[in-house]
Amino acid sequence: MALVTGIEIDDRHLKVIQGEKEEAGVKINKFFLLNFSLLSQDSAQIVSSLKKLNLSLRRVVLFIPRTKFSVHYVSFPTQNPAELNEMAKFRAKRQLLYTKEEIMHGFRAIGRDGTGTKTMLLVVRETVVQNYLKVFNEARINASIVTLNALGLANWFGLIFPRQEKDICLIDLDNYSTLVSILNKGKLVFSREVNKGWEQFKSEELHLGEIASEIQYTLSAYEKEEFGPKIEEFLVTGAVKGGEKLAKTLQETLGREVKFLSSLEKFSLEKAAGEEISPYAEGYSLAKVLGCFAEDEEFEINLIPKVEKKPRVSKISLPALSPLGRKFLIYLWFFSSLGFIFFWEAYRQRTYLKQLRTQFKLVSKRIEVLEDKQKIINLILTHLRRPVSFLKVFKELSVKLPPRTFIQRLDFRASRKEMKISGMAGSSLEITQLMENLQNSPLFKNVNQKYVRAGKEGYTFQIDIEIK
Repeated sequence: MALVTGIEIDDRHLKVIQGEKEEAGVKINKFFLLNFSLLSQDSAQIVSSLKKLNLSLRRVVLFIPRTKFSVHYVSFPTQNPAELNEMAKFRAKRQLLYTKEEIMHGFRAIGRDGTGTKTMLLVVRETVVQNYLKVFNEARINASIVTLNALGLANWFGLIFPRQEKDICLIDLDNYSTLVSILNKGKLVFSREVNKGWEQFKSEELHLGEIASEIQYTLSAYEKEEFGPKIEEFLVTGAVKGGEKLAKTLQETLGREVKFLSSLEKFSLEKAAGEEISPYAEGYSLAKVLGCFAEDEEFEINLIPKVEKKPRVSKISLPALSPLGRKFLIYLWFFSSLGFIFFWEAYRQRTYLKQLRTQFKLVSKRIEVLEDKQKIINLILTHLRRPVSFLKVFKELSVKLPPRTFIQRLDFRASRKEMKISGMAGSSLEITQLMENLQNSPLFKNVNQKYVRAGKEGYTFQIDIEIK
């Protein structure tokens, strides 16, 4: 592999690694880390620092934060790559609620079903990407690949475990953020980034529990999507000083084995010119930026084709023409423009009809889904109309609620004798009291607390209950 430059940038710091992949490992020639307060204010400092590095720019991979992307999980009724690309483009620009600003998108197939392809669709505002690229353009650095940092983390994992068959939950602890990714046989299928990291909890252990709670909430959100595999293994990487503590806390919280692996542990790195890597790995994560050494085909999501600048049109000076020649050119221009307008209108109508047919297919599929949901709703209503179980259970539940606890959602399934409740309480003690009241009730059994999450207005919870 030729010389590769990996750059990771967010709102707080910039990481640059340059090197090449060899049979014995990865040889790093340069490493650079820069902390800053605000990108717009410190752009001049960033540009000056990048120019001093004197980078070789044969292949540049730029990673931007996962928090800048909006991610949607969509099932398209096709398995054809060209049709997938058109459908993803249409869905991103026509159906998602965004402002008039131009948006950019990328997607990757995460599975197939009987009707088509399950897709992870990523949408980002073009101005966000351009703000990052503007800094690098001023430093005369042109990125060949622009993607999200979660894909860099997945590629780093693939470099260490190239033939991974397990479904992994990979947690990357950085200085100011924590990235949670779900990998299906080494491929990214789900990710979420939390704006809390080693810097927040290194001096106050309470923040460590908050990060663990956010990770647990992320796993619950992933399970609700019901599109991906069941997680078989948990792995923490990133900042060495905090990663081991986070792995231990998660193991206690999740009740599952959670391992810690340093981002440099299986990389054979020579001493980089300028600054040493190892001291920075104690407080920062290098896993995402090390993912730049993956092969080109691993970067399935690449925004760069959509942000390439249009080539400059060189001015052509025409020789002086006679009045007859100028008249001929004017007529030629007029009829050529007229012909172009007719051909363009025909092409536009054909493209519109093609998109309309695609939309009709999507609408037909949605109608089928709505009909299935209507059947389920009718079944639920049939059970709810039976006054025996629901009214009795609801009355018992209302009696058992503590004073400052209220229910926001109740899912009652009489046929299965199951019930799920979610709501909000003023304190964790009230949730504990609610659990005791429900367990002591003669109507309920197997009362399980699904999750409890602290928020600004109180504690949110979800409890699963079986009805005797």
